[in-house]
Amino acid sequence: MTDAIVTSPSARTSAWGHCRRGAFTLVEILVVVVVLGILASVVVPGLAKAGQEASISATSAELQRARQFIEVFRSRNSGRLPAIQEGDGQWGELVGERYLSSPPTNQHVDREFSQVVRFGLGPEATPRPEYGWIYNPMTGGLWAGGFDERDQPIPR
Repeated sequence: MTDAIVTSPSARTSAWGHCRRGAFTLVEILVVVVVLGILASVVVPGLAKAGQEASISATSAELQRARQFIEVFRSRNSGRLPAIQEGDGQWGELVGERYLSSPPTNQHVDREFSQVVRFGLGPEATPRPEYGWIYNPMTGGLWAGGFDERDQPIPR
């Protein structure tokens, strides 16, 4: 006796009479790829913009926090300003247990320059990526590198 595989007609055909198959056609796969490509072209630019807005917001918050601690330092030390030095993360007396736990980070500039302090009289008119902060040691004024006098980012 031979073994014969018996299948029911309903297993081979659908309700509409079409044969069932176990794989997708090339056209179906291409349609899915095109739809995913369209979705990616809509979503990815939005994510990039959100990342840039987040770095601007974080830098603004760090700027306000550092300004507040400069004023707290000034009021606790009879009007004397903190001894901030030019250079990478040279925030002197502001960084420690009483004020800032770590140097402020400007996320709007390259990471290697995000804590670099430069002395100046005010914000620059054009963004310069080689420092994160501008400090005026005579007045205690502090500005974020890449931001204007209104603390808005300068277009790159």
